[in-house]
Amino acid sequence: MNLTELTDDEKLALAGLLARVALNDGAVSKAELAEVIALGDEMGEKSFEQVFSYAQQKFNSDTAALDYARDAVKRDQAADLIQTVITDLASSDGMTEGERVFLGRVRALWVG
Repeated sequence: MNLTELTDDEKLALAGLLARVALNDGAVSKAELAEVIALGDEMGEKSFEQVFSYAQQKFNSDTAALDYARDAVKRDQAADLIQTVITDLASSDGMTEGERVFLGRVRALWVG
């Protein structure tokens, strides 16, 4: 599965989680920005830019993004892809403890 195969709801969930990870340590690093740009290129820059911008407005807390993702992502392959993408983003500039905790919460969404 690749990013273009995600449903609109799954893309919004991904964008919301990406935004929360990128802002987790208070600032978006150059490495994180480069990773987000690469994701936009893969998904379709204009489409991704719109979804990411909307997600930043819609999900003003980790809990809001996590709740949406839990309800929106039902396919195991999509959940796996989203977790991989988010882990890659968090790892791009050295993972903080806050990002580790958040990633643990993401993994817990789809366990069971």
